[in-house]
Amino acid sequence: MTCGRDGCELPAVKLYCSRSCAAKVNAQKRGHAFFVALGVKGRAAIRKRGSVALMRSDALLMAAGRYGEAARHIYDRAYSAGWCAGRTGSHQLPARAKREGTAA
Repeated sequence: MTCGRDGCELPAVKLYCSRSCAAKVNAQKRGHAFFVALGVKGRAAIRKRGSVALMRSDALLMAAGRYGEAARHIYDRAYSAGWCAGRTGSHQLPARAKREGTAA
């Protein structure tokens, strides 16, 4: 028994030879409009929640009392510098050196 996808001549386990063949057939059946609608739903959820909403990781940092680190992450995201900061080591809000006798 060969794969159920047109043009694929590999032997099939059940109906298709692999997950990728099954995905291609199912995507063709659903059509382009399904994926457009799916993207619209995803963007609507982000728009509703807000892209500037506090992330769970930042809330956990603040709960642990690491306010400076949380602030650096928030600033990096706000200025779209997170990608660059991760590769160049520079941040919008640099870490302050801890001095003796001061609270972190």
